[in-house]
Amino acid sequence: DISDTLTLSKGTGTGLSVISNATIGGTLGVTSDSTIGGTLGVTGITTLSGALDANSTADISDTLTLSKGSGTGLSVISNATIGGTLGVTSDSTVGGTLGVTSNTTIGGTLGVTGITTLSGALDANSTADISDTLTLSKGTGTGLSVTSNATIGGTLGVTGITTLSGALDANSTADISDTLTLSKGTGTG
Repeated sequence: DISDTLTLSKGTGTGLSVISNATIGGTLGVTSDSTIGGTLGVTGITTLSGALDANSTADISDTLTLSKGSGTGLSVISNATIGGTLGVTSDSTVGGTLGVTSNTTIGGTLGVTGITTLSGALDANSTADISDTLTLSKGTGTGLSVTSNATIGGTLGVTGITTLSGALDANSTADISDTLTLSKGTGTG
């Protein structure tokens, strides 16, 4: 029974060796490095005032909360795999290429400030508002196919030959600046 301070002042080697269990009822203060050869079990909260450097895997069976007020809260310098749903409640910035190997659903507006390239078909199930020129650059075959009615509010300019497989119904004047050839084989031309 030691009712005051126990000081072990050995200069080198092991100063204290405990071969069985040890219980400390107060605070354990360690002013130098510590090595634990077995498992460190902590039943209460662990607070680290310095950095945590884990040189192997970490298994966290509950929520990991990163509560840094500003700046980068999580930095991953290698690959990351998320087996469940990734929920992002604020803005996201991707500095490189975003590769998505399965379906993607966006509940809000998708804003793209650069060029958008689609290697597959574009299937738009509602209206499309294009505020600049729509260029269809297919090299051969049909470049534009309209399966229902089409309305053009301005002037339709055609630089090539126009072929109509149905009747031409012009409800106003027609200005033909060159020869009009009617080539019907029989009947009234």
